[in-house]
Amino acid sequence: MLILRTLVAALMVVGSAWLSAEEADKWPLRWRVCADYEAGYTFRFPYDFQPPHQYKTELKRGFSARSSNAEVVEITVGGKKIKALVQNDDMMREIDVKAFSFKADQLPSDLPAITLEAVGNYSAQDARLGFKKEERALAWTAYDYYQNPEVRPFADAKWATPGIEASIGETKGSCGIVIKHGDRYSGIICAGPLSNENNRTIIDTFEILAMPKGAKVVRSWRESQTYQNKVLDHEGKPVPGSPAKPVGWKSAWECETRHYHVTSHVSPKRLLEYGAFCEALYAMYASTYKPDSMPPYKMEIHIFNTQSDFMTAAGSKGFPVGPSVGGFFVPSQLCIYAFEDTKGARFSADFTLEKVVAHECSHQFLHVTCNGSDHVPTWINEGLAVYFESAQYQPASKDFKLQLPRQRIAVLKSYYGQQKNTMWPMDNYLTHYGHISGEQYGEVYAMVHFWIFGANGGLTRFKDYWQALKNGENGSDAFERVFMTDLIKAHRSRDKALEVWQQMMLDYVTKKLP
Repeated sequence: MLILRTLVAALMVVGSAWLSAEEADKWPLRWRVCADYEAGYTFRFPYDFQPPHQYKTELKRGFSARSSNAEVVEITVGGKKIKALVQNDDMMREIDVKAFSFKADQLPSDLPAITLEAVGNYSAQDARLGFKKEERALAWTAYDYYQNPEVRPFADAKWATPGIEASIGETKGSCGIVIKHGDRYSGIICAGPLSNENNRTIIDTFEILAMPKGAKVVRSWRESQTYQNKVLDHEGKPVPGSPAKPVGWKSAWECETRHYHVTSHVSPKRLLEYGAFCEALYAMYASTYKPDSMPPYKMEIHIFNTQSDFMTAAGSKGFPVGPSVGGFFVPSQLCIYAFEDTKGARFSADFTLEKVVAHECSHQFLHVTCNGSDHVPTWINEGLAVYFESAQYQPASKDFKLQLPRQRIAVLKSYYGQQKNTMWPMDNYLTHYGHISGEQYGEVYAMVHFWIFGANGGLTRFKDYWQALKNGENGSDAFERVFMTDLIKAHRSRDKALEVWQQMMLDYVTKKLP
């Protein structure tokens, strides 16, 4: 299930049924993670900060009716009075946080000197941060990166890369940190003063990745705990990944893998299993998409113990769901909600947490590779998700064996045998971006299988297709250009090509899919 983003204009209507802050605080979400492995740094940020562009390390703060910086006014619409959230000057900034990283030879030649302060001030010269030009030269003070390892465990000299130099900078309208590590200068600039709690905490989490002994790649301190079969408790302390009884969500455990940040209150042992499962999913997705690069934001997974926990937590965050929902993906927060006890929810026997996560992680992966999924037709988004959810996980080898969704295909074959027609005309699917019925999931799977995995050159065309989506092209237009051009030319009209494709689909499902 995919929950689509709503584009917010200058005025956002505020619902009358806001949950109390006390209720929402029962289900806190841990800070999200940005990790640029190529540049060699990571930091954490609150959930209400969002990246306007998935591939850029820039964040925009979100605002709500409970935000002290948001102005709530009462307006009349259609004779009814409603509350609305109006943007103020702070909300008009394009970005609120900007991370950066340069090698010395990438810096402009007209810098008076390559120093921490010069690099920091150069990075602060960004009008999108919204502070005045005279405030863009920060006052810098030397900062001991290795201090306070009790709170900043990555700063412990036993873990951290040696020889790191750092400075903290501040002016009335901004603050930041700049760090020299090896031949790189990396850091972060935040709009607002250092006294702002979020700014201070974001800066305090800014970590230079280290190379653990025996490792072939750099890792964050938090990721390294997962490789030692440990998870982090609610205080950020490492604990063994042992069996345990579920705890309250506020005491939930979390782990970081290369591409995921997973939080759960089921048990530390299950949490490590979730992490390994998600990384195996990533490898399966990547082998299909073959991306040249991925965004620097770790994908978020929240796994609750029971369906009741799941529904209550989702509702507290503004996502009310019914008892027929087993999990969902929220693109605006890059996070998935799911729950462990699927048997307790009395779903069908083949409904499992692993299938839910595989399905929703497919939506998540497509969203990040395409830099947003609002322009992806439903049929290909859901068809890919069904393709991946049907794969069988092999825990011993930590990989997947692809197989058909036999139950869905059986339903589809029965329908085709009786109706001698597809469930929808092909053209309806190509331009549809909304809900489809559960019965149609088998058909959209078959469509994806036909074009991408059954046709000669399908995977090559698929990469061209999602690259077009990543560049912002409309998904319907891109599909016809990449996949259907030859068919349209061969039959001299789009209508005839669609008619031929429909017949090919009927034959493909009834004769070629087992």
